[in-house]
Amino acid sequence: MGKQRFQKNGALAKMVAMRHISKIFYVFFLGFSLNAFAEQNADHDMIRAATEAYHHEQWGRVTSLTHTLLKEYPDSPFAVDALYLFGVANYKKGNFNVANRYVTTYLNHDNATKYFEDAINIKFMIAKDLYDGKGLQLLGKPHMPRTTRGHDFALSLFDEVVTTLPRHEVAARALFYKAKLLVDIDEYKEAIDSYETLIRRFPKHELAPESFLEIGKVYITRCQSEFADPDMLDLAKINFAQFERQFPTEPRLRVGKLQLNEIEELLSKDLLEIAAFYQRTKKKQAAQVYYSSIINRYPTTANAAKARRQLAKMKLSVLQEGAPLTAHERISDEIAAR
Repeated sequence: MGKQRFQKNGALAKMVAMRHISKIFYVFFLGFSLNAFAEQNADHDMIRAATEAYHHEQWGRVTSLTHTLLKEYPDSPFAVDALYLFGVANYKKGNFNVANRYVTTYLNHDNATKYFEDAINIKFMIAKDLYDGKGLQLLGKPHMPRTTRGHDFALSLFDEVVTTLPRHEVAARALFYKAKLLVDIDEYKEAIDSYETLIRRFPKHELAPESFLEIGKVYITRCQSEFADPDMLDLAKINFAQFERQFPTEPRLRVGKLQLNEIEELLSKDLLEIAAFYQRTKKKQAAQVYYSSIINRYPTTANAAKARRQLAKMKLSVLQEGAPLTAHERISDEIAAR
């Protein structure tokens, strides 16, 4: 009887033990399964959190989350979007080289569809910031001092934008600021080419009339920085005629006319200085030629008024000396009287 009771208790203990083992195994298996599920969805949770941080402009959090995702889950389907988010976050933090590198990697991916135009716009913004003088980190490192030698980099980015989205609005802005940067580095011909490309490709864009005026500024700059070339005035007149024809009611046509007047003043100033030199060195006839040329070519300028006064003084001097006017002096006198 005691033996049977012992056997019965032993069987019961064995059953209890098996139940405990089953529970332990179940808990272990469930935990393992949950961990595996969590591991499997970690990349999804990271990109979701990074996207939320992106919309809230929490750039440090975006950088941290996407860097971890790209490092630990490089083959994740969410890694493509993480490339863009990491790039844009670095742009916002001022790390232009890093930003461009990751945005470029994103754009070269076959699945770069969600942020494609946004990525191109980031490239434009980097180039625009460089044009504005924000500079680059030395050696491309985020925490290094900044250098302003980013002209070539900016120009290459502007070209990349125009080539990738040639008819997009961002291409118009890229052409415009590329031209302005080219002017800053004295590449005047290339600058005008960029402005004219914008005008042809985007004739109704708000930057088209502005581009006509910027071309006028280029001609003024060339007259100021080089020996005055009368061809600059002819080219400026052609540019203004196209401006007037394309935008006949544009209020800024008045500015274009003032630009022509400024070029005439610059060109006539050079002639006035030459005429004054000849007058000082007692070469009256040569001085009269240049004074007359100013009046003939640029009759409405302030320098033409000065030339008339000088010719009148020269005539008075001759009359006071009692000498008859030469044929050339009579012609100059007639010109001065106009």
